[in-house]
Amino acid sequence: NLIKFEGGVSTDKDDNAWALNPDAPKVNGERAHTNRGVQWNVYKNYAERNNIPKSKWNDSFLKMDESTAKSIVDDYAKASGAANFKDPVLRSFFTQNSWGTGKVWASDFKSGRSPEYRAILDWLQKETGLSFQNTGKINPEEAKAIETLYNKDPQGFIKEFAKKKEAHFKTLDDYEKFGKGWINRLKELESEALASI
Repeated sequence: NLIKFEGGVSTDKDDNAWALNPDAPKVNGERAHTNRGVQWNVYKNYAERNNIPKSKWNDSFLKMDESTAKSIVDDYAKASGAANFKDPVLRSFFTQNSWGTGKVWASDFKSGRSPEYRAILDWLQKETGLSFQNTGKINPEEAKAIETLYNKDPQGFIKEFAKKKEAHFKTLDDYEKFGKGWINRLKELESEALASI
């Protein structure tokens, strides 16, 4: 689902990834910060850990095939802790929830965040009784608690998660430009998840 909705090489300066990747390779003089949804800085980290020679980074990033993109998504699921979920639906939802932000909950705890922005975080804290304030990665204990909640009513969990994620999207400054794509991806993920139960 994630790979399906991500486009090719992006040089869009309105994307937050543009500012986060000042050393990204260039295409037609423009900074190519993202390819297949994978930011340059995420790719560099992946390439280094997988012993890809630095001399090949630019070319392999710009010509990234689907299998490499999927491998990076799987790698990201492990890094974010989403791989600690046994259920593939939860693994997918939580991989996508933190995709692009680099950390699971860190930004949600900044002062001034609205209830809509924090919707998923506050809901899960209330229902599990856990505090995710220091969570940069979902650990096995947290994953188990969330999965226990999910197993009580999988369909209800999926619908609630999707509803709260949509509320979160609508609080973001770049929703007007990117929101339609985000919502379309979320709706399809929700539909596929419900059909898989």
